[in-house]
Amino acid sequence: MKQQTTPVLDPNFKVEDKTQSITYKHIFSNEEKLEIGAKLALQQSEKAQFELDKKSMASDFKSKIEAKDAEISMNTNYINSGYKFEPVEAIKRPNLLEICFEIIHPDNGEIIERVPFKNNDIRALFPNYYDFEHGNMVWYSPYSGVAVDSRLLTDSERQLNIALDENNDENDKVF
Repeated sequence: MKQQTTPVLDPNFKVEDKTQSITYKHIFSNEEKLEIGAKLALQQSEKAQFELDKKSMASDFKSKIEAKDAEISMNTNYINSGYKFEPVEAIKRPNLLEICFEIIHPDNGEIIERVPFKNNDIRALFPNYYDFEHGNMVWYSPYSGVAVDSRLLTDSERQLNIALDENNDENDKVF
């Protein structure tokens, strides 16, 4: 029979630890569960904020895209129609020969439009005469001599005529 030898342990001898990946089941304590719950609440809040930011950015980009579409549509209409409407402080000059106002562009002097006089314009710009024989007030163009407007005399104007006639009759008397 062989004799068994007993191993001699060298105190300087060390065995190196090695690592190995394994999976095991960890059971959470109540404190760990509370800590994870707080993290979960924060993560949910951050996610909700990201969703709001995403909607805001999407809305912002949507409005930018719609604004650009409007610009494109407007310029397309300009090309197709060949004109655009724009506000301008135009000059409104009366043309007494043609009995209208000429609307003139202030920058280039171009006549933009001719607008016929209304009765109030005619009455303000042309001399008027009483036609007592026919009971009318008549406005004549000083250039053509043609009547451009008329209206019936008011009662006060008729009274004025009567007073003027009586005054003229007094002046015509010979003493």
